[in-house]
Amino acid sequence: MKKLQFLVVLAGLLLLAACGQTAADEPPTSIADIAGNVLATTTPAPPVEVDVFEHSFPVVRIETGGLGGQIERNTWTDAEITVTSDVAGYNFEDAAGRIRGRGNSTWWLFLDSKLPYRIRFDVAQPMLGSEHAARDWNFIASQSDKSLMRHYSAYHFSRLMGTMYYSPFARFVHLYLDDNYMGVYMLTDQIEQGPGRVELDHSENPAETGFLIELNMRVAEDEDAVENEDFIEVNGLLHEFRFPSGNLMTPAHIDYITDFLTHIDTMIMTEDENIFNYIDLASFVDFYIIRELYKCQDVGRFSVFMQLRGVGDDRRLEMGPVWDFDLSAGNAYYQGQPGHSLDGITHPYGYRPEGVWTAEENRWYRYLMRQPIFFDAVLERWAEVRENQFPALIDHINHTAQTYQQDFERNFMVWPILGQYVWPNPPEVVQIATFMGQVDYLTNFLTTRATWLEENFWR
Repeated sequence: MKKLQFLVVLAGLLLLAACGQTAADEPPTSIADIAGNVLATTTPAPPVEVDVFEHSFPVVRIETGGLGGQIERNTWTDAEITVTSDVAGYNFEDAAGRIRGRGNSTWWLFLDSKLPYRIRFDVAQPMLGSEHAARDWNFIASQSDKSLMRHYSAYHFSRLMGTMYYSPFARFVHLYLDDNYMGVYMLTDQIEQGPGRVELDHSENPAETGFLIELNMRVAEDEDAVENEDFIEVNGLLHEFRFPSGNLMTPAHIDYITDFLTHIDTMIMTEDENIFNYIDLASFVDFYIIRELYKCQDVGRFSVFMQLRGVGDDRRLEMGPVWDFDLSAGNAYYQGQPGHSLDGITHPYGYRPEGVWTAEENRWYRYLMRQPIFFDAVLERWAEVRENQFPALIDHINHTAQTYQQDFERNFMVWPILGQYVWPNPPEVVQIATFMGQVDYLTNFLTTRATWLEENFWR
């Protein structure tokens, strides 16, 4: 397996194209038809318990027979997994499985540091109160995110917003590997099709098949990935197939999804109002708000998931789940610099909380935000979120940090990185030498950015 190359792939100019996708191509009659009704009828996600564990984070122990220091990114190592927590019903011992590394820059740039892992049980297993059992689970290291909260808080925000079909499950844990304490990790889902995750149907008829797709401009660097089998290029953007895949992804399925995404891309780029007959507005709006608020560095290139759902007139492209927030909220010094922005766009504010980002760096949102229907839907939704979900998000971040402060700080006993540079921390992050100071930086960034967006863009 060749090493991944961390070069920014500049997308080509989008070409106009069309396909034979059948759907009503009549524009909506009013904003209320598309925005108000869709957003008003969305069922909110159930409330999320803050204090799931009374005393401290659960402990996950992974035993490999002494091979923990030799784990590779792409090779599985046999393991036994044990979970201990304050909730007896969540605990189990010596479950058989395997472990390997995971991630791209979070693996290759931290080989001598805190590494991320993925485990696979022999038999599907629920984890720490998850409503679903699954074989694959991820342990996110968040080594460059010294608040340890960017991924977690964004997933929580997505659940609070409640419009996307699915938001990743997440719990903080203390991880031990062969009795060696590895630090605080976030246990979370693998983004995949399956019960409790992205539940999609498959059919021999592509028009009745659900698709899970990732915008991933790195996929072509994987020597095992084959174009038009594992991924496709749509007007310069690389889309990786997450489901269907393998034998389920027939040439007919590939042709169908290529035509569909090309049609979507063309309508967005030409600012065609018929686009709202093809996309799920509520999920597109909420996905945009979360990504814009967090100012995610890679929103135009990587970790942008979407799902094609429904049949007939109800078939829509939905955004989500949200994923990958370590390089967000002012945590990437190079953000907006030449060579690190899409299509050479200038971003004078860089990583700071000011400045439009997602509506420029993600090409679809750049053009959607020019459409009055979409822009007004964002304003309408943000007015609700500003009063409800956003304050709840800030409260949840602060409450979680304060409640489990000692747990979080254990991480920095084994990884004493506070007050030191870790790629790609900007100077303001490097200077903060306490965990709670890092949390304050995160919440101050989000509140400052929300105010700037309201006063300068979302108005």
